[in-house]
Amino acid sequence: MTETSNRIVAIVNEEVITEADVARRLTSLLEDLSPQADAEGSPEAMRRAALQQLIDQRLLVQEAIRRGLSVSREEVAERLGVLHRRFGSEEALRQDLEEAGLSLGGFKRQIREQLLVQRLIDQAIRSRIAISPSELAQALEALQEGPGAGELVEVFHILVRVEETRSEAEARSRAQDIYQALVAGGAFEELATRYSDDPHAEQGGAMGWVRRGFLMPELDTVVFTLEEGAFSRPIQSALGFHLVKVGGRRASSPREGLDAKQAAEQGLFQRKFNEAFTQWISELRRQAYIEIRLED
Repeated sequence: MTETSNRIVAIVNEEVITEADVARRLTSLLEDLSPQADAEGSPEAMRRAALQQLIDQRLLVQEAIRRGLSVSREEVAERLGVLHRRFGSEEALRQDLEEAGLSLGGFKRQIREQLLVQRLIDQAIRSRIAISPSELAQALEALQEGPGAGELVEVFHILVRVEETRSEAEARSRAQDIYQALVAGGAFEELATRYSDDPHAEQGGAMGWVRRGFLMPELDTVVFTLEEGAFSRPIQSALGFHLVKVGGRRASSPREGLDAKQAAEQGLFQRKFNEAFTQWISELRRQAYIEIRLED
């Protein structure tokens, strides 16, 4: 069993990825699937998707180091301190990590790498994205005249951000905890007030009435498939993890809904970020030595 887990399935420049690494990432992928997601992907396709994520992660960490970015021990220790307080003790944290197949040392490495990647993406992409007045005007016009103008959906939103003080794994775990609290009968508005990182948290996560196309694409797709009163499972985006609830539906006039300028600007930024990141990671892949050893 140990021999199989340690089997090398890919080489990324001078680093290796093992079968155990792929198994852990595959578990995370399956946990992130929402009820609305189509489960058409074969086990092998899901396994390859998990491996590709790991390859990209290695490339990003290597690029961060090449650029001279770093994370101090104090920063990692500070993050661990937050987790110790959340779990109640270091022993409780260790037990949770063991159940996930991780050692404390391995988790510290994950924290360090997450911080490195966040800083790299901020430097290489986010800081370089600019939106011109003409682009914003065109996007605003498209929103006001686009599909979905005849329907409004009342949206409540919880956001758990991925940021320098919270890793992707921590954000995913917190979002799952909130989801389980909702399943157990917790009030969405109360949980939003307590835990959401969204600006609408003080209003119980209430975003108001929105039209199709106003929200981030990841949220828009889910919101318009939910029934009144229903809530989603955690949805991942570049910001972190989201949960949404639909309060009601009604007809709208073309200019109603979430502040159009804010929505247009958010949509433009997300689209530009996705395009820039896709192009950039493709170039990193092209320049790297990548050898895949998956068995058929």
